This record gives sequence, C-alpha cells and structure tokens, in this order.
Amino acid sequence: MKFRAILRYLRTRLVELNLFENSASRTDIHHLCTAIISTRVYLVLLITAISILILTTALEQTTQTVTVQSPSENVFQKLYLKYSSTLQCPCNQAETLYKTFTTISYKLHP
Repeated sequence: MKFRAILRYLRTRLVELNLFENSASRTDIHHLCTAIISTRVYLVLLITAISILILTTALEQTTQTVTVQSPSENVFQKLYLKYSSTLQCPCNQAETLYKTFTTISYKLHP
C-alpha cells in the first residue's frame, strides 16, 4: 500500500510540476496552465536534446593513429590485411638498398 501511495504522490508532483512559477501563475488559472504546459514542453525538449547528444557521442567513431617505425615485411602485410583502407606509410625511404640483403663472398685461389 505504501508503494502505491508513493507512486500517487510522484504522479501528482509530475502533473503539477511548474518550473516557471511566478506571482501571476499563483493567482490566475490561465497563467498557471500556461506555466505548466511550458514546463512540460521544456522538459521534453531538454530530454530530447540530452538524448541526441548522448547518442551522437556514443555512436561517433574515433580514429587512433599508431606509427610503427621500420616494420618488417610480415608486420606490414598483417597491417595491410587488417587496415588496407586507412594504412599510410610515412617512410622516407621507399625501397630497400641492395646492399642490405645481399652479400658477396669471394675466395682467391693460391
């Protein structure tokens, strides 16, 4: 029974809620009704605006930039497979020097 009384009290408070109460609304019923309607419109617009802000913030995609210095070919291939549309290579050297992966050994015959 106490729960119903609390619900009834809350319902009454919501129906009579007036955020724009002034001296005119205390004496004139027309001003009172206008103030209550203004309160309801204000609360609906406020809740709608807050909901839109929360939704746009929650659904907004963020971009995180990670720089990998001198990745190996395997690492580059994995990154390319996963992030092919956004992968950027800020390399200052586009090709590998020939001397870095070849060595020449020679022996002179006596």
